[in-house]
Amino acid sequence: MEFAFIIGVFGVWLIIALAKGADWFGGSGKDYKESDRDFLNRVARENSERARKKLEEIRKSKRES
Repeated sequence: MEFAFIIGVFGVWLIIALAKGADWFGGSGKDYKESDRDFLNRVARENSERARKKLEEIRKSKRES
């Protein structure tokens, strides 16, 4: 009985390890965690692009006036 329990515990551990390994080897991109630096760079690019578009709109509206 104890032997079956030990085999069961190791079997569950092995299944979990294989599932984690498959995710790791598969390189699933959905689990990518953005680093703080990447996040700040992305936000800075988005803000810069937003500001550039806003400036173009302002310049365009001044030319039309």
